[in-house]
Amino acid sequence: MAQSNPPGSIPAVLERFLVTGKTVVVTGGARGLGFAFSKGLAQAGANIAVIDRDEAAPPYFDQLSQAGGQHKYYKADVTDYEGLKATIDRISKDFGSINGW
Repeated sequence: MAQSNPPGSIPAVLERFLVTGKTVVVTGGARGLGFAFSKGLAQAGANIAVIDRDEAAPPYFDQLSQAGGQHKYYKADVTDYEGLKATIDRISKDFGSINGW
């Protein structure tokens, strides 16, 4: 017989997918699907590090503040290995760790 969970509780298997307090990096996260992923993760309680190649974050980027968690924008080109490596090092320093991509 399957074990049931109390009403309002999170089944143990779903706890593996919780992102509350975790730092997630989203490449291309300044617009389109990347921004939608960033916003959804922020609403779920994640801290978001957005990597995009635009010089500055778009004006609507502050919507992530309303969603929750910490967020920061990093300008980088993912095809530039050395530049991307330096960006990842900055993210690790700023957030302490990276828990997902």
